[in-house]
Amino acid sequence: MASREENLHTKDKKQIEKIYKKIKKYVIRVGAKIEEKTESVKEARIDYITQAYKNKDVLLAVVSDIAIKDYLALECEAADDGPGLYCYGQYLYSMGLINTVYDEDGDFYAATILELWELLFSAEKDLFEEIGCKAAVNSAVSAMTNLYGIIKFEKAYEIFCKVTHLGGKTSFEKFIETAMSFADFREEYNICVYMDCFVSGDYLNVQNVRGVKKITPLPGYYELVCRQGDKPFYTEFTVAELLNYEFPGSFEINSYIDNFMKFLSETFDRSEKAVFDMTDEVYRACVEECGINVIFDLLENKGFYSKSQKIQKTLVKHIMQIKSNIRLRVNRGFTINELRGISYESATVCSNL
Repeated sequence: MASREENLHTKDKKQIEKIYKKIKKYVIRVGAKIEEKTESVKEARIDYITQAYKNKDVLLAVVSDIAIKDYLALECEAADDGPGLYCYGQYLYSMGLINTVYDEDGDFYAATILELWELLFSAEKDLFEEIGCKAAVNSAVSAMTNLYGIIKFEKAYEIFCKVTHLGGKTSFEKFIETAMSFADFREEYNICVYMDCFVSGDYLNVQNVRGVKKITPLPGYYELVCRQGDKPFYTEFTVAELLNYEFPGSFEINSYIDNFMKFLSETFDRSEKAVFDMTDEVYRACVEECGINVIFDLLENKGFYSKSQKIQKTLVKHIMQIKSNIRLRVNRGFTINELRGISYESATVCSNL
C-alpha cells in the first residue's frame, strides 16, 4: 500500500492546491469538520487532504464520482490482492488515491492509499459492487450527454437500463443523485444539469456568482433543441459501443473513418500522428456539418493535397461517406443514412424547451 503522505508529497504545489479545492467541496457536502493548519501552504494543504481521507464519508463521496475506467483499475488491484499493474485511471492518480510505487528491482506498480484499500476491499462486498454501479451510471450519462447533446433525466435512465441491464440495482432516484454529483464534481466531463436534463456544456454559459451557479442557455442550445425536434434516440448499441462516446469530443472509429485514414496514409507521405490528427479534424468538421470546400481547405492547409483529379474524387467519396455515417447530435445519435428510413414528426419541437 502507498501511504497518503508519501503519495501527496510527490506532487507539486499546483497539483496539491487542485486536490485541496476538490476535497474541500466534498468535506462541505458531507458535513465533515476538518481543521486547517496555518503552516506553509503546501504542508497545510497536505495535512487537510490527509485528514479528509481519514474520514470515511469524505473518501466514499470522492470514490463515488469515478468513471468505469477508474473502477476497473480498482477491480484489477482487488483481484491481484495487492499492488496492481500500472494501468489505473488518471482521476484516481490525480486525486492522490493511487500512487506509483517501485519494488527492489525498479519495476513500478499502482497502489491505492491504505484508507481506500480498507474502505473498499476490507468492507462488505456490497460496497464495492455499489461503487461499480455508480461508475456505470457516471460513464453512461457522460457518453449519452456527449452523443446526444441534451437528454432528459427519464430518457437517460430508460436508455441506461436498456443498455446496461442495471435497472434492478439502480433506482431512478439513485441514478439521478449519482449522475448529478458526477456532473458537479467532474468538470472535465463537461456535463451540466439544466431543466431536468443532462446537457453538454457546449450549449450553456455557466457562471459561479457568489457561490451560486447560474446557467444560461447559449443560442446553440435552442438551435439543437429545434433541430432535434421529435426525432427518436439511437439506442442500438452495446455498453462498449456507448462508452466510445464517454469523454467530450470522443467518437467511434467506424469503417468509413478507418478507410479514410488508410487512404490518407497510403496516398500522402505523412506520419501516423499527422494522419490521425487530420482524420480527427475532418471528423469534427463533418459533425459540425461543414461543407466539402471547407474540409478541402483543412486538408490543403495541413499538406494533404494533390492536383490529381482521381485523388480528389476519392477524397470526396470518403468525406461524403463519413458525413452520411457518423452519429450526429442533431439526429439524436442517428446517422444521416439511418434516419432516412425512420418515420417521425419532423415539424414537432421536442419538449426539452
